[in-house]
Amino acid sequence: MHAFQFDWHGLVPICVALCWFSFIAPAIARAFGVRLAFGLWNTGRNNRNLSTPQYVLWYGSFSLGLTMFLLFAGERLLRAGLGDRYADTSVSHIFFLLVWWLFLGAVLGWIRRLRQAAFSDRDY
Repeated sequence: MHAFQFDWHGLVPICVALCWFSFIAPAIARAFGVRLAFGLWNTGRNNRNLSTPQYVLWYGSFSLGLTMFLLFAGERLLRAGLGDRYADTSVSHIFFLLVWWLFLGAVLGWIRRLRQAAFSDRDY
Protein backbone atom coordinates (compact mmCIF):
# COMPACT_ATOMS: atom_id res chain seq x y z
CA MET A 1 0.00 0.00 0.00
CA HIS A 2 1.33 3.43 -0.90
CA ALA A 3 1.81 6.11 1.70
CA PHE A 4 -1.10 8.20 0.42
CA GLN A 5 -3.49 5.42 -0.52
CA PHE A 6 -6.78 5.65 1.39
CA ASP A 7 -7.85 2.64 3.41
CA TRP A 8 -11.52 2.28 2.35
CA HIS A 9 -12.40 -0.56 4.74
CA GLY A 10 -11.97 1.88 7.62
CA LEU A 11 -15.14 3.70 6.52
CA VAL A 12 -17.39 0.79 7.51
CA PRO A 13 -16.70 1.01 11.28
CA ILE A 14 -16.90 4.81 11.12
CA CYS A 15 -20.35 4.68 9.50
CA VAL A 16 -21.57 2.05 11.99
CA ALA A 17 -20.23 4.09 14.93
CA LEU A 18 -21.85 7.31 13.68
CA CYS A 19 -25.18 5.54 13.18
CA TRP A 20 -24.93 4.08 16.68
CA PHE A 21 -24.13 7.44 18.30
CA SER A 22 -26.64 9.48 16.29
CA PHE A 23 -29.66 7.21 15.98
CA ILE A 24 -29.52 3.74 17.54
CA ALA A 25 -28.28 4.61 21.05
CA PRO A 26 -30.79 7.47 21.51
CA ALA A 27 -33.62 5.23 20.26
CA ILE A 28 -32.70 2.50 22.77
CA ALA A 29 -32.37 5.08 25.55
CA ARG A 30 -35.81 6.48 24.73
CA ALA A 31 -37.24 2.96 24.94
CA PHE A 32 -36.02 2.95 28.56
CA GLY A 33 -37.57 6.37 29.22
CA VAL A 34 -34.40 8.48 28.94
CA ARG A 35 -34.79 11.46 26.57
CA LEU A 36 -31.37 11.31 24.89
CA ALA A 37 -31.03 13.71 21.94
CA PHE A 38 -30.73 12.38 18.38
CA GLY A 39 -27.97 13.55 16.04
CA LEU A 40 -24.44 14.85 16.38
CA TRP A 41 -24.91 18.60 16.86
CA ASN A 42 -26.23 20.41 19.93
CA THR A 43 -26.47 17.21 21.94
CA GLY A 44 -25.08 18.97 25.01
CA ARG A 45 -27.79 21.61 24.92
CA ASN A 46 -30.52 19.07 24.17
CA ASN A 47 -29.41 16.64 26.90
CA ARG A 48 -29.56 19.15 29.77
CA ASN A 49 -32.80 17.58 30.98
CA LEU A 50 -30.95 14.40 32.03
CA SER A 51 -29.82 13.88 35.62
CA THR A 52 -26.10 13.40 36.23
CA PRO A 53 -26.30 9.58 36.62
CA GLN A 54 -28.44 9.34 33.48
CA TYR A 55 -26.02 11.56 31.59
CA VAL A 56 -22.96 9.57 32.68
CA LEU A 57 -24.58 6.20 32.00
CA TRP A 58 -26.55 6.88 28.83
CA TYR A 59 -24.57 9.62 27.10
CA GLY A 60 -21.12 8.72 28.43
CA SER A 61 -20.93 4.94 28.60
CA PHE A 62 -23.79 3.81 26.40
CA SER A 63 -23.55 6.36 23.61
CA LEU A 64 -19.97 7.58 23.56
CA GLY A 65 -18.21 4.55 25.07
CA LEU A 66 -19.96 1.97 22.89
CA THR A 67 -19.45 4.19 19.84
CA MET A 68 -15.70 4.14 20.38
CA PHE A 69 -15.77 0.41 21.11
CA LEU A 70 -17.64 -0.26 17.86
CA LEU A 71 -15.19 1.92 15.98
CA PHE A 72 -12.00 0.33 17.31
CA ALA A 73 -13.17 -3.28 17.63
CA GLY A 74 -15.01 -3.16 14.30
CA GLU A 75 -11.96 -1.81 12.50
CA ARG A 76 -9.77 -4.45 14.09
CA LEU A 77 -12.15 -7.30 13.27
CA LEU A 78 -12.59 -6.05 9.73
CA ARG A 79 -8.83 -5.87 9.22
CA ALA A 80 -8.49 -9.44 10.52
CA GLY A 81 -11.27 -10.59 8.21
CA LEU A 82 -9.48 -9.02 5.25
CA GLY A 83 -6.31 -10.95 6.00
CA ASP A 84 -4.27 -8.74 8.33
CA ARG A 85 -2.44 -11.28 10.46
CA TYR A 86 -1.27 -8.63 12.93
CA ALA A 87 -4.76 -7.52 14.01
CA ASP A 88 -5.31 -8.71 17.58
CA THR A 89 -8.82 -10.19 17.69
CA SER A 90 -8.53 -12.35 20.77
CA VAL A 91 -11.54 -12.42 23.08
CA SER A 92 -9.49 -10.99 25.94
CA HIS A 93 -8.38 -8.02 23.83
CA ILE A 94 -11.91 -7.31 22.56
CA PHE A 95 -13.20 -7.54 26.15
CA PHE A 96 -10.46 -5.16 27.26
CA LEU A 97 -11.51 -2.69 24.55
CA LEU A 98 -15.13 -2.93 25.72
CA VAL A 99 -14.28 -2.30 29.38
CA TRP A 100 -11.79 0.44 28.52
CA TRP A 101 -14.17 2.42 26.29
CA LEU A 102 -17.14 2.01 28.65
CA PHE A 103 -15.03 3.36 31.51
CA LEU A 104 -13.55 6.17 29.43
CA GLY A 105 -17.00 7.06 28.08
CA ALA A 106 -18.34 7.31 31.64
CA VAL A 107 -15.43 9.54 32.67
CA LEU A 108 -15.86 11.78 29.63
CA GLY A 109 -19.61 11.94 30.21
CA TRP A 110 -19.04 12.92 33.83
CA ILE A 111 -16.50 15.60 32.85
CA ARG A 112 -18.83 16.98 30.19
CA ARG A 113 -21.71 17.07 32.69
CA LEU A 114 -19.57 18.97 35.22
CA ARG A 115 -18.57 21.40 32.50
CA GLN A 116 -22.21 21.93 31.53
CA ALA A 117 -23.14 22.57 35.15
CA ALA A 118 -20.30 25.09 35.53
CA PHE A 119 -21.29 27.04 32.43
CA SER A 120 -25.03 26.97 33.17
CA ASP A 121 -24.46 28.71 36.54
CA ARG A 122 -22.85 31.77 34.94
CA ASP A 123 -24.71 35.03 34.61
CA TYR A 124 -24.26 36.59 31.22
